[in-house]
Amino acid sequence: MVFPRQDAKTLDGTLTEYLMIRSPLVRKAIIEDAFRIAELCRVLGYSATEAVIVQRFRALHDRPDQMVLIVVSSSGMTAGWIHGAELTSLTSARRIEHR
Repeated sequence: MVFPRQDAKTLDGTLTEYLMIRSPLVRKAIIEDAFRIAELCRVLGYSATEAVIVQRFRALHDRPDQMVLIVVSSSGMTAGWIHGAELTSLTSARRIEHR
């Protein structure tokens, strides 16, 4: 989970309050979101560049067993993302795993 920038205006600084005030929107990610997703990756310590995110996103985008969602505040700031993948294995039932 990615918390708001240090300069984000919140009442008590919590992510929940930040998102409640800003009325977030959760939507399916599009290729134009790659830059912000890459920025969030760096904040979380991943080394993925925008080019790498674009390449991976293109590989996942049209697959029916994959979905990437992003959270966007009413001010347009991308606050987070989640990648879900449908998995089936010999040892467990079909499920969605977040990545």
